[in-house]
Amino acid sequence: MKRSRNKRLDKLVFVLVHDVEYYLTQEYERVMSNNSPMSSFTRQQRICEMEAEEVDDDDREMMIVASGTAEDVNWQVWSFVNENTVYVVQVTEPNLIISCICFDYQQRYKPCKHMYLLKMHTNRSLYFSPPSVTSTNVIQPVSTSETATITPTISRTSAFIQQCIDINQTLRYANQDLLTMQQYMTEDDSQTLFNAYQCSLQVFQSIKNKYEVHLRRSHTQE
Repeated sequence: MKRSRNKRLDKLVFVLVHDVEYYLTQEYERVMSNNSPMSSFTRQQRICEMEAEEVDDDDREMMIVASGTAEDVNWQVWSFVNENTVYVVQVTEPNLIISCICFDYQQRYKPCKHMYLLKMHTNRSLYFSPPSVTSTNVIQPVSTSETATITPTISRTSAFIQQCIDINQTLRYANQDLLTMQQYMTEDDSQTLFNAYQCSLQVFQSIKNKYEVHLRRSHTQE
């Protein structure tokens, strides 16, 4: 598939200025409302999303090839920069975009710009995978068999906790969005959202109570 893309310099300058202006505006609003900077995880995801948003409707139509059959879970998304490169994006039921073969996704295992582009095209949801234990996260086991058994568990626990922190940081930035959405949100949607928040808080409190002794000891030592 060949397509003609607009490579004019003035358009590139406009896009860069537009993105930078939008990012700084959003960063300012987030800092003012939450008194903290955007996390690296949230920033990277927003960059991917913004890159997908910059593709106009006509180009998006040409860049995406639907799966051949209802049973086929693979969609094709052409590269943003190389017209001869195409990536396979996997979609599973129910309407969940789960992976891409591009370098960015294979490195981070988080939605890439190709997945965001497909999300915009199909109105499907993105899947944020649990943190995987890669070579950069795994603590090398020492000689004793006991430590070698415990180490992967500790590493995976740390990875999950870091993911929780990232999600918690992202939710903190949602405060302004919540205030805006309350003007338009239905009662059912607000109830669903409240139940989800309440359930998360209850689970967190339950697990926290389980380790209350360790927390108290840690606070005493500080």
